[in-house]
Amino acid sequence: MSFRLVSSGENTRYYGFGAGSLRDTWNEIKRLGPLDDNGERFPAAADHKVELRNIRIDALATRTGSGGSTAFSAEASITQGGLEYGFAFVFPLWRNVANLSSRVRAEWERFIGRLWVHERGHKTVAIPIIQQYHTQYENLRGQGVGSSSSAAEADAIDNLQAQLQPLMDQLTAALDQASASYDTSTRHGATQGAELNMNSR
Repeated sequence: MSFRLVSSGENTRYYGFGAGSLRDTWNEIKRLGPLDDNGERFPAAADHKVELRNIRIDALATRTGSGGSTAFSAEASITQGGLEYGFAFVFPLWRNVANLSSRVRAEWERFIGRLWVHERGHKTVAIPIIQQYHTQYENLRGQGVGSSSSAAEADAIDNLQAQLQPLMDQLTAALDQASASYDTSTRHGATQGAELNMNSR
C-alpha cells in the first residue's frame, strides 16, 4: 500500500463568439472571457484542482508503561490513497475566423499559440508545489497515547486526521500565490507574446 500522486489530466472549455475583425474579437473577449478574482476579464484562464482521494490511515501502538502501570503510545501514517490533481483551461473560440483574411487568421493563430504557452506555464509552476506537498503528506505522522493499544491507535489516527485539511489549505494557498506571482511576472502573458495585434487586416 502507498500514498500516490495521481494526475486526473486536463480539460479545456471554450467560450465561442463571432466577429468581423480582430478589434471586434477583443471586444468579445472582454465581454465573455473568464473573470479573475478582481472581476477583470482575460482571454484565457488556467485553474488547478487538488484533493485527497481514498485515504486510509493506519496506526501501530507500542507499550510504554513501566513498573505496574500499563500505557501505550502509537504513531499513525497515511498508508493508502493519493493526492489527485488536475488542470482546467478556458479559451476563446472565434467561430468564423476562417472566413477572414489570411493575415487576420495568422495573427489569431499566433495569439492562441502564445496564450497556450502562458496558460500552460501555470501548470509548470504548480507541479513542483504539488509534488512538494505530496511528500509532506507522505511524511505526515499522528501521535497518540492510551491505556490500551486500540485507544492509543485511535488517538493517533484522530491526530493525523486533524492535520489533513490544514495542510491542504496550505497547499491551496501556495498554488494560488505561485499562480498570482507568475501572472504578475509575465504581465498575464504579455511578456510571452500573448497580446493581440489588432492592426492586422
